[in-house]
Amino acid sequence: MNSHRFGIIQSKQETEMSSVPALAQVARGMIQREKNRLGCPQAARDTVARRIKIGAGSLSNLIRERIKTVSADLRDRLVSAAIADLTNELTKLEHERQLLLQMGTSPDHDDMRSLESALAAARQAIERMK
Repeated sequence: MNSHRFGIIQSKQETEMSSVPALAQVARGMIQREKNRLGCPQAARDTVARRIKIGAGSLSNLIRERIKTVSADLRDRLVSAAIADLTNELTKLEHERQLLLQMGTSPDHDDMRSLESALAAARQAIERMK
């Protein structure tokens, strides 16, 4: 969906992912996934900040919504990094599903159901960001 504003056509990503609260939520999700991987909240924040090429303090300000605007360049880096994270997670989940199927787990098993719901959630999150 393109909307015309001040003579400039804005893309769907620009209109949906330009708000500070939406980008703060994306950043929080990235930090949470990194924290689950590393186990240390400080290291997770620093790693995410390095990936999107901003300072750790600037990332903290974004997460706490202490800023009024986010540049298009930062938004693009943040969304691209989040999509890459979710794509990696999707690959890991699909691998886990293959392992469960090889072990003979039935589709009605609780592990398979939770895995399928995690896959669906990851796919939906990626689609929202595109």
